[in-house]
Amino acid sequence: MLRFPLLHHELTRVLRISGPLMLAMSGRTLMMIVDRLCLAAYSEQTLTASGPAVFMGMSAISFFSGVTQIGRSVIAEAYARSGIEAAHKMGGRLFAVAILCVLGLILTLPLLMNISQLSGRPDEVVALENVYLSWAMLFGSIMILDSAASCYFGAIGNTRLIFKASLAGQLVAMPMTYLLVFGAYGFPELGMAGSAIGTVLGSLAVLIVYLRKTPRALRVAAWNEARALLSKSRRALDVLALFKRGMPLGAHDSTDEIGNTAIIWAVAIVGTTALAANNFNVILNYIGIVPVVGIANGATILSSQAIGRNQHDRIPKIISASLFVAFSYVAIVTVILQSFDREITSLFSLGSYGQDIFELSVSVTSHIWYYAVAFAVSFIASGMLQSFHQNTFVFKTRILTMWFGSVPASYLIAYNWGIEEGALQFIWISLSTFELALGLLFTAKIFSCLRDRNVPGELWETPIKRTEVT
Repeated sequence: MLRFPLLHHELTRVLRISGPLMLAMSGRTLMMIVDRLCLAAYSEQTLTASGPAVFMGMSAISFFSGVTQIGRSVIAEAYARSGIEAAHKMGGRLFAVAILCVLGLILTLPLLMNISQLSGRPDEVVALENVYLSWAMLFGSIMILDSAASCYFGAIGNTRLIFKASLAGQLVAMPMTYLLVFGAYGFPELGMAGSAIGTVLGSLAVLIVYLRKTPRALRVAAWNEARALLSKSRRALDVLALFKRGMPLGAHDSTDEIGNTAIIWAVAIVGTTALAANNFNVILNYIGIVPVVGIANGATILSSQAIGRNQHDRIPKIISASLFVAFSYVAIVTVILQSFDREITSLFSLGSYGQDIFELSVSVTSHIWYYAVAFAVSFIASGMLQSFHQNTFVFKTRILTMWFGSVPASYLIAYNWGIEEGALQFIWISLSTFELALGLLFTAKIFSCLRDRNVPGELWETPIKRTEVT
């Protein structure tokens, strides 16, 4: 049996809630890898364009889908404190927020198509990026609705449904991406556009699964909240208040994506060889960090439910158990990547683009574990801070660390070191160090909140009848 502070029953809770979320995120990682494999095999231009295009598109999508992430902690606490009726009420309000986010994305995303013109990349690469971004508005809108549904079902503990929905999306997206990129079996050969359309179809499959399992009470609540947006009632103000509460989360996610995009541009300064190699290393990095997001989401749910039930002594155990699972996963991935680095790199046909790209990718692989560990600490801690309504603190800290730390450091390295001097390796080490510092700050804040008993009050503006949770 695991002893202080990691008791085995808390580890069981983490595995039960976070396990399906981790599997869902692992499947998303596999989907990303298949997407990049197809683009890498299609042409060097699509491989080079895939990194900046995805990061720019996700910068806008991450903001609006990030706003809906407020529902995970809000609904989880409401459910633990007052029962399923409260969860339905807050879930309906969350879907109204998601509708606002979709409208915001439609207005915002087209502006990104002009930003890539400022990067100085070759015209053919910029053209491919804009092809991908033109489809991002559609699959991004569906992803926002998927995110809201995922937050609701996760908050009430039904994380297995999230895994099933994710699996359905992957089973649709992966084969369709291959068929549409290469034009196999009579399908049109669309290249970069085929990759984006495959994502659209996969996201739509996920949404269909959620809609089939949505309870009638939640659909009624969502309809009533959406209608309230057209009026000047108090309910509309409650929806806007929830949207406002989620904005720091959206800004945090978007800042992270924009910062990553800025770092990609810094890598481009080092040279096209570094950019192509880095795009591959980003894929390997996904293997180490994306499933950890599932663990972080599970930690948010468990800590919010603990606070809803006034069980604050569970918080240190939840963070310990979550970090134990995350570090165990990162250790396994690190051993595999270090043992089969050349074999894994060969899967992406990087050797056909030049031995220099291949060798550079292999050398950077040895630094990925550091970022994965740092990411686990920062995202699990930031997720748990949502339970204490510290979203603004998380956002401000992320801004300071990234835009006054890791991003300037990346450009400093890019302008003063070359590929032969290890510029790309130094950028990864710098990024990982700042991420670890961020995680340590977030962890210290959690214990500060516990020490000061900085526990949030009511999560809703209108009264909800109290019922026992069964």
